[in-house]
Amino acid sequence: MLGADLIGPADVLVRGIAALEEAGPEEVAFLGDPRRRSEASRSGAAVLIVPRDYCPAAGEPARVRLAVDRPYEAFARVGSLFYRPPELAPGIHPTAVLDPTATVGYGVRIGAYAVIGAGVQIGSRSQIFPHCVLYEEASVGEDCVLHSHVVLRERVRLGSRCILHNHVTLGADGFGYVRDESKRWVKIAQNGTLVVDDDVEIGALSAADRAALGQTHVGRGVKIDNLVQIGHGDQIGEDSLLCGQVGLAGSVRIGKRVILAGQVGVADHARIGDDVTVSAQSGVTGELPAGMTASGTPACENLAWRKQVAALRQLPEALRRLRRLERCPRAPGAD
Repeated sequence: MLGADLIGPADVLVRGIAALEEAGPEEVAFLGDPRRRSEASRSGAAVLIVPRDYCPAAGEPARVRLAVDRPYEAFARVGSLFYRPPELAPGIHPTAVLDPTATVGYGVRIGAYAVIGAGVQIGSRSQIFPHCVLYEEASVGEDCVLHSHVVLRERVRLGSRCILHNHVTLGADGFGYVRDESKRWVKIAQNGTLVVDDDVEIGALSAADRAALGQTHVGRGVKIDNLVQIGHGDQIGEDSLLCGQVGLAGSVRIGKRVILAGQVGVADHARIGDDVTVSAQSGVTGELPAGMTASGTPACENLAWRKQVAALRQLPEALRRLRRLERCPRAPGAD
């Protein structure tokens, strides 16, 4: 399963997975950072997942090791062996409300008080947990999980193998208004929709708005954390990662494999190229080229931002020195 080198006997029973400092004699733990060797030596784990070049600390007890190239990835794969996600009882709960025009695939499970609107399509083996609401003509692919209180608005399209955590709202109206001659706000009708591709996971209390025209699009494999806001008309490329409290204004274009760390803000019509990483609490206001690591507000190349921060820290002392020089009497004839 892991492509690991086995070091030690193979006849070891493992019943669970745990953190390095908490693992017991029938559990597996992982060591991603060799600098934590001292913690590994004190761990009670029966099996350790370690880097291939791992060298045990002096005095570390003999134990089974699984040596791999990427310990953290191996840990994630092993974790899936022991995790049992919540499951609904087979079938459709008697309190669920299904419009007669809805189409439900083979093996779909629908929980209590869920509401499935007219023309909705739900793919095979998907689970719709209690109190979810699917507006008319929304569609859900195969093998999806919609946890309780998820809302899919009208005509939203969700791909296969997606996971939506509690209170996710997809396809609410975009935040679009224009002032009239009396300076009152006039709502812009949000006639578009939202399309989410396969293998997307969206964290609790996150929202993605429908477009005014056309579609908001979330690409295949995108992972979205809790409390994330995606504005109307945004386009998010495949395998991108949006961390907690990221906020995207409207008409943003994000490339493939982009990472936006916590609380990053992206202004309307901004462009972010493929493989860009933006550090936490940065603000993107324009265009970031592919492959860039960006920081600060407005976001710029990370090294330039670090120099700016270092210079800013020296500013108080520089001001004190300037004031002392200004108070110092000037020598006769000095320029």
